[in-house]
Parts: sequence; structure tokens; C-alpha cells
Amino acid sequence: MKKALCMLLLALAVSPLFASVHFQMSGDLAADFLQGPTAQEIIDAFGGGTQPLFYGMDWEVIFGRIGIGGTYLVDFFKDSGAGWWLDWYGHGIQMNYHLFGGGAFLDPFLTVGVGCSGRVFLGGLSSLADTDPLYLSIFPFAGLGVGLNLDGFLIKGKLVYTPFVSPPPVTDFQNYPMGSFQFMLSAGFSVGK
Repeated sequence: MKKALCMLLLALAVSPLFASVHFQMSGDLAADFLQGPTAQEIIDAFGGGTQPLFYGMDWEVIFGRIGIGGTYLVDFFKDSGAGWWLDWYGHGIQMNYHLFGGGAFLDPFLTVGVGCSGRVFLGGLSSLADTDPLYLSIFPFAGLGVGLNLDGFLIKGKLVYTPFVSPPPVTDFQNYPMGSFQFMLSAGFSVGK
């Protein structure tokens, strides 16, 4: 009887945390910038410029105003020696604060977390005599964004600042060359109460 009463009290105590739960998933497109981008630089990057873009997805579970999620992006490219490479960029774990809650029509949010990025040689005709086959970095990040929730259809934009990148401690990996700012566009869906 005591166990049942404790379980009931615990369920009642945490139920407000789950009163408003949203799940968001979207496809992403991101550009990397060495310094703070202007609006025109962002438009040029996504408008078919020569800058490589990362493609991928993100997910988030939002409890009231606090969201936990991740972002995972990749880019395949061929170097001048016909060798194939894979670049990746991801927010391994991120926490978001949604000013109006996760299901709001206009959804401004702040984000912080830890991520990783890297480059790996996939094969091909290139000789790797002059370069490493793997680059790997970890980094903290902070940013802000805004989403529009159009009855379950979600559109988001997010600008992220990365203060520094570093190879994982006590490893011999080379640092992946990435900029201090990343801008992401997303489209997907949002479900929940």
C-alpha cells in the first residue's frame, strides 16, 4: 500500500512537467562562416553560392519551455585528386529555452550545448601522403533562433556561435577547420499538446 501511495504521489508531482510536451523533427541546411555573417552573406550561401552546405536533420523534445535535442549534418565532397571526403557537424546534445513554449505559433528560442565536427577520407584516387585521413573537433556553442509553427508544419532559422574548437583531449587528431558562426534553416513537423 505504501509503495502504491508513493508511486501515485510521485506521478502527481512530475505530471506538470509532462503537461505540455512537444516533439519536433526537421530537415536542416546549414552554412559555416568564419566571422559573424551579414544578411547578404547568408542569402548568398543558401542561394547557390560556391560555399559548401551541410545537410541533415535535428530533433527536439520540449517540456513546457525547456527542450533537449540534437542536430546532425553532413557534406560529401570530392577533392582535386578525385578522392572522396565526408565532413560532419553536429550538436551532440543541446538544450533550448523556448520563450513562449514549444507549441507557440511564433517560437523564439535560445540554445546552448556541446557538439563535434570532423572530416574523414572515404577513398578514391587521392594520395593521403600529405594529409591526415581524419580530423576531429569538439566544441561548446550558444545561439538563438526563431521558429514558425504552422499547425504542425515547422519552419526554423538559427544562428549559432562557437567560441572555440579543440581536438578531443589526449588524442592525436588534427583540428577540423570550422568557422565561429553557423546559420541553419530547417523545415519539418511539430506534434504534441
